[in-house]
Amino acid sequence: MHCFAALDIWGFPIKGFVSTYGGGGYIAQFDVNRGVTLEIVHELFKNRWADRQTRAMMFEFTLFNHATNMFVYNVFLIEFPRSGGAFTQHTISPLRLYSHVGAMGTFTLICEVIFAIYVIVFFVKTCVRVYQQRCKYFKEFWQSYDFAMLALSITCIAVYAIRFGFTLDTIKRYKEDERRFVNFSHLVLWDDVLVSCLSILVFMATLRILEIFASSKKVSALVNVFRQCGKDLFWFGMAFLSMIIAYAFLGYLLFGSHLLSYMNIFRCLATLFVGMIGKNNFGEINETQPILAKVYFCLYMMTIIFFVLSIFLSILGASIDKSVQDMKADENEDLIEHLMNRFTNFISKPSANNPTNSASASGNHSTPLQKEPEVPPVVPGRECKSNNTLSPHKLSKYYITCICL
Repeated sequence: MHCFAALDIWGFPIKGFVSTYGGGGYIAQFDVNRGVTLEIVHELFKNRWADRQTRAMMFEFTLFNHATNMFVYNVFLIEFPRSGGAFTQHTISPLRLYSHVGAMGTFTLICEVIFAIYVIVFFVKTCVRVYQQRCKYFKEFWQSYDFAMLALSITCIAVYAIRFGFTLDTIKRYKEDERRFVNFSHLVLWDDVLVSCLSILVFMATLRILEIFASSKKVSALVNVFRQCGKDLFWFGMAFLSMIIAYAFLGYLLFGSHLLSYMNIFRCLATLFVGMIGKNNFGEINETQPILAKVYFCLYMMTIIFFVLSIFLSILGASIDKSVQDMKADENEDLIEHLMNRFTNFISKPSANNPTNSASASGNHSTPLQKEPEVPPVVPGRECKSNNTLSPHKLSKYYITCICL
């Protein structure tokens, strides 16, 4: 049993509750046979493999489900702090390394090829524009936005290529000796990086659609709301951030030594933000510090929930009212609504009762003359009665048949 470095086994640091542990260390490799594995475990306990100097033990293994084409990398961690006791933690990371298998894999490959071609064309087009406009290219917001999307797209392709290369190398090592443990932690890392980059790229591409609807009054009004109150929201955000950080430090000092939800500043911030939407943990802090917890909770609710959020809604409400007034004062026709009305009139069937709409839909604005229905003559001295009782709004649609009595 030897001590291995993290680079030798493709290991990466693992974050625990107490500390962060490197990917290397003393490794005991188990066998795929259950009986042999139990003998190894008994030998480890017999020889005191874990002693008082041990601070963490990690159990790592990888599973593969052929039916779903999924790899699952599992890490079970147990920590032994100096003060005694133990903390447990587990991480389960699913991976799809064979992404081009089956009909869905073929569709994925086609989409990847289309995306690569689009990025190449977009890259050439952007280079030409940058060469022509030089620094003026980055002065326009949407052009700078497109450049950032292009850089992120190239990053996604590079990360995908790195992950693909590591996947081939890892599978090759596994096939050389199927009984030997092969670490998949580096694949999990690159897969997480790829998913994060793709998520940001999809989000940016979705926002890019807003330029198409820029001529719409409703979208323009939404943009004007944040444009008018942008400066006020910025300074309000600075004040809000300073206050929430102050409460996070206070919560860390009061409850950090007793509760996991306040064990560091980041967990305190997460707990406070969750409390803003109504999911507070007053019960656990009240059990730790009954008096201070009540004071802390009341001050936080009064300051952040009622006072600060009310100011935010007031700033946003005033900007919305002003934007609505400006939109009503604008007499220009909404381009999106105009196109939708033209498209609706084009595909809809002309009404027989509204010749004007029928003529306007066909492009002819003249109203054709209609022949009035012939009414039977009424003989003097005789009544004319209708054989059916019709409502007044239906008289224009039907002829009245008169029966002379």
